[in-house]
Amino acid sequence: MLKLFSDNKKAARLLSAARAAKERKAWPEAASGFERYLAIRPNDASAWVQLGQVLKLREDRDGAERALLRALSLKPDNPYAHHLLGEIERKRGRREHAVARFRRALELRPDAAHTRRALSALEPPKPPTPKQPPQAQKTPELDRLSDRLRQTEAASKRLEDQVGALRIVAQETARQRVALDALLARVSALEVRLAPIEAKANILGARSSALVDYFAEVEKHETSLAAVHRRLEALEVSART
Repeated sequence: MLKLFSDNKKAARLLSAARAAKERKAWPEAASGFERYLAIRPNDASAWVQLGQVLKLREDRDGAERALLRALSLKPDNPYAHHLLGEIERKRGRREHAVARFRRALELRPDAAHTRRALSALEPPKPPTPKQPPQAQKTPELDRLSDRLRQTEAASKRLEDQVGALRIVAQETARQRVALDALLARVSALEVRLAPIEAKANILGARSSALVDYFAEVEKHETSLAAVHRRLEALEVSART
């Protein structure tokens, strides 16, 4: 616990001394202070960026690059680290790499004016925008004509939709008419086939009626014969007595 407290106190003292040396532009002293601080606190991304800045000012581009890349490994979204790497690439003459670094820094911090100036200095000037032909001045009459044209186009579109719907209805009607004609033809054929059957049925009906009359007549004769038979039996009984 005491060692941790001692390390924290020592780290704070070293960081303060390194920043003070940087303010005085004492680059060797500042670089040494940041390096001694980072030996205790190696995960401080901000301190790595400051070390990279100091080393760049000392023209130690390789050392500055290593420090800045270490900072980005700890905090990839540090815009100033990308900006400093862009300056290093620019001094090395690697324009495309510098432009990429400056653009990334602007993505992370769009309001960084120093980065925007550095990027503008590297990017080629944009060609002048060609002049557009002057537009005709709009008048109330032109506005009315435009409105009428839009209304006419809308009415034409509605009419095309209605014509399309009517075509669909006509096609469906034609299909139904064909189906109805086929049904009527089947009905006619059935009527032709039923005609002889109806004639036979009429003949059978007439014959059935004659048979009914015949059986009625037979029933009458049977009744009469039964009455005669009863009278004969009565006469036989009388004759015996």
